[in-house]
Amino acid sequence: MEIILIIFILSLIVHLIARHKRIELEKKINEERNNDNQISTGLKNSSNVGLCAKCNQRLRNFEIQLSTKYCSKCLLLDFELIRDCEKVVFVQQASYRGGLKGYPNLSKKSGFAFVLNKSFCYYDSDFNCKIDYENILKIELHKFQPSGLRSFLASGSVGRQLQEVKNNIAFYLVDDDGDERIVKFQIHGALTIFGEGIKATEFLNHLLDFKNQFKIVENKNYDPKESLKKLLELKQLGLISDEDYNKKKNQILNNM
Repeated sequence: MEIILIIFILSLIVHLIARHKRIELEKKINEERNNDNQISTGLKNSSNVGLCAKCNQRLRNFEIQLSTKYCSKCLLLDFELIRDCEKVVFVQQASYRGGLKGYPNLSKKSGFAFVLNKSFCYYDSDFNCKIDYENILKIELHKFQPSGLRSFLASGSVGRQLQEVKNNIAFYLVDDDGDERIVKFQIHGALTIFGEGIKATEFLNHLLDFKNQFKIVENKNYDPKESLKKLLELKQLGLISDEDYNKKKNQILNNM
């Protein structure tokens, strides 16, 4: 019980420190923007875009800005991460864990991950990126990756349980050079690592709502006749039921 209490207290301290640094950083960024008296620098076709009343609250509380879809869109406009045809569906605190070509292995700062209706975006003060759904092969949850203070928490029997928590979103995608990559983002925004696992699952479900836009890869070596043969063998060995056999068989026949 004492170990769990210590872990909870340390997790709370980490969360509060990260939150404080994030708020201070965003205040500094917005002060610089105010000095320029414009929404963004070099934003194409932005002459008709004005700050809404809610967006102005970013100067006082960045979390209020994140709580509204409209203001989240304004933030993405500032960094040219959203198109006119796109809208923000879901936002979650996160951090970049590496994988993109030409970018660092991981970001040392916490930022925010955005689910849009046509792409995924990530933003922190040092790094931002955009991944179109049409370039994604699949998305999975990966296990917790301890680092810093959390590597201390992930020791002993409790630590082994924490390392089984899946709070990393892994994007399997094809980049502009045609290379396949695995890009990871760790989901935050909870007081405990277990809570982050729950939030990661929620974030994944929002992404999978747009699975129909993912890249379709044809397997040239796929032989439906061979698949039917192997399926029949599994049935004869008693490894699958008649119901599962018929269901899978119909799927293969329908795709021929």
